[in-house]
Amino acid sequence: MHDHEAVLRAADALLAQAEAFISSLAPGDITRPSPELGGGTIGQHARHVIDHYNALLGGESPVDYDRRDRDTPVERDAEAAAKAIVRMRGELSGLKPETLGESVSVRVMLTGDGREAVLGSTFARELFFAGHHAVHHFAMMRAIAVGLGREVEPSFGRAPSTVNHERAAG
Repeated sequence: MHDHEAVLRAADALLAQAEAFISSLAPGDITRPSPELGGGTIGQHARHVIDHYNALLGGESPVDYDRRDRDTPVERDAEAAAKAIVRMRGELSGLKPETLGESVSVRVMLTGDGREAVLGSTFARELFFAGHHAVHHFAMMRAIAVGLGREVEPSFGRAPSTVNHERAAG
């Protein structure tokens, strides 16, 4: 399998995990603040992940992960979050693998005073970044859900390198 196709499949698999996780929540779980994680909610983390994928898939240039809306329906409504994920999966499935090799520009915020830079990248690298970033937020979503007494699929919120290491060691 070509690397670009593998990146697309990995992105879809991560989003499928997120969709299943969100769909498994009990009513109210998405907005319940976590005392252990500074009052953050599953919905806030889900929105943040969705925002990163949307920034890349939106076609804006440069891609800007730091300019995003907050307090959106995705944060408060599990159905809205699941629908957003389904839509993104559909967009990804419509991408041609050669699209992933295209160059993109990315605006990054370097410091808290707002200093920015524009960097070169590729669509594939940024799609990988969005997934890598998502896994860390999935880990926080997982921690919140476990704190609420919910069962969570064992690999949700675990980096592929960790899963691979444990499989090899096991």
